[in-house]
Amino acid sequence: MIQRTIGVIALLVLFAGCDDGTGRVVTSPLSSSTAKVGFVVQPSTVTVGATITPAVQVAVQNAAGVTVGSTTPNVTVAILSGPAGAKLNGITTRAAVNGVATFNDLSIDKTGGFTLTATSGNLAAGTSSAFSVNP
Repeated sequence: MIQRTIGVIALLVLFAGCDDGTGRVVTSPLSSSTAKVGFVVQPSTVTVGATITPAVQVAVQNAAGVTVGSTTPNVTVAILSGPAGAKLNGITTRAAVNGVATFNDLSIDKTGGFTLTATSGNLAAGTSSAFSVNP
């Protein structure tokens, strides 16, 4: 009976440390082989030169896609695809706060279809959804 009780307690402790409240598994600590950056607020269609709203947000995530709130690395965004010579304006490197970097002043100086990339050190890069910059 004691052995069964210990086994049940061990299982409960194991499961209590594996769930983030959404049912997704939380792994820790972060390592370059399991961590990535991902867009949690995607860029939206905008007018050329106008600030992209809502603000683009990129999170430091574990392999399961769960934001790791205890991290504060610098995250950099850049144009991954779009018309040649287009420039991403604004502050393109920001420190993550509670695992999320917010880019509230980004704009693009040319029209066309775009995607952005986000990088942070040796973490796997993230790619945004496609969006348009209109005249």
